[in-house]
Amino acid sequence: MPLGMNAVLDALKAVYPTITANGCKSSFRDWAGDKTSFPREVAEMALRWPMQSATMSLSTPDRTRETTS
Repeated sequence: MPLGMNAVLDALKAVYPTITANGCKSSFRDWAGDKTSFPREVAEMALRWPMQSATMSLSTPDRTRETTS
């Protein structure tokens, strides 16, 4: 059975009751910048929420297709 969207956050909250999603994202961003060689953009892509990505893809024009007038 796949994990739910909040499975990791729920597990962290069991250990750190005051933790927030934004705190987790900020900590991940700091860790990725300090301990890995990945570009910032890659870390940001890893942090995108599924709904945000879907919304962004709907509202962002597809610049890869050629348009004909």
